[in-house]
Amino acid sequence: MFIAQTWVAAILTPDPQALIVGGDPDGTAFYTAAQVAAGPWLATVCAVATAVAWGLPDSMVAQVAISRLLYAMARDRQLPAFLAKVSRERNVPRNAILLVAVASLTLGLSMSARGDGIALLSSLINFGALTAFLLPNASGSCGSVWACWSWPVCIWPGGGRSCPGSLPGGTPTRSGKECES
Repeated sequence: MFIAQTWVAAILTPDPQALIVGGDPDGTAFYTAAQVAAGPWLATVCAVATAVAWGLPDSMVAQVAISRLLYAMARDRQLPAFLAKVSRERNVPRNAILLVAVASLTLGLSMSARGDGIALLSSLINFGALTAFLLPNASGSCGSVWACWSWPVCIWPGGGRSCPGSLPGGTPTRSGKECES
């Protein structure tokens, strides 16, 4: 279905060469193709359908996930305690949900007021997602080897502890030390 939609949209693009050269910085090429196909009403229907089918569910899931993450970090005393408060009626982290809702609404409204707000917000979201996936992978692959060369105490993935300059199992490293794991 996606391939068919893309093929039809490519046929209906008014100026494909300009799209290839300049790209689509506003992300409206599909809606422009829909407008060429049947007029402005189809572009509007496509935009509303996209918002209802993807925008609302994705934003709801993201807000729930972020609020639960804030709650868990506050429960573990890594964030202020007011984020760890749970509603007695619904058993949800009310303060964390309200904070995420206010932050999302403020950011969304401020970005919609800017001329380049949607493009900037998309760039920030893409950068944030890339960083969020990159950091755990980088820390997992580099951290387990590098950490014991620079940190006073290191915790290995298996849960054992080691002193500086040693690998798991007490194997001596560049410092020549041998410690218990």
